[in-house]
Amino acid sequence: RARAGESLLMLPAIGDRIRDALVGAMTSDPDPTVRAELWDLLTWGRHNLSERLEDAEAIADEIAHYARSCTPPGLKALSLMRRLDHTDVLPELACPDLERRRQAAYQLARSWNFRRGDIPQDLLDEVVDGLLRDADPLLRAHGVGAVQRFGLPHFHHRLRAMQETETDSWVQHELSWCLGRKPLNPWDVPVAGAEQGYNDEPPF
Repeated sequence: RARAGESLLMLPAIGDRIRDALVGAMTSDPDPTVRAELWDLLTWGRHNLSERLEDAEAIADEIAHYARSCTPPGLKALSLMRRLDHTDVLPELACPDLERRRQAAYQLARSWNFRRGDIPQDLLDEVVDGLLRDADPLLRAHGVGAVQRFGLPHFHHRLRAMQETETDSWVQHELSWCLGRKPLNPWDVPVAGAEQGYNDEPPF
């Protein structure tokens, strides 16, 4: 549905009827990610829009409220609108549902919403330690990603030990990437994510 909205914006002429339909979907779609993606399209005046969305930040706050009210919460929507906080992610990491934990770990390790100091260091260390110990290889991979994402060299000895025992190829790839390069802090190098080949989708 979000892609359909983007397609409408590629039409040669965009009248009030199309704009009204997009605004309506942005405020009523049951999927918070669809709402957030349409908000993003309408806010930044992409494609053939003649004017940007009015009250964009207030609307984003409303979508964020909706995203947090959903089960599971719309972490991707919150990330897209720069409304994601560690208080959204950390409870999901404790969820018994594996896919929800994977989504939360992905946001922790890959989202650009978090900056140094946003998460108390002792809490961040505890979370990363749990991910590195997890039985699920994808969660371990995201744990390695978090070590690099937040610049946590005190975990490097742990990662070197994991290289000797880890059997999952994806985790080994993350370990090699993290230990084979000098970690880049994304808050110091804004384009680091693009240079390192990150994207906005989990690898599952």
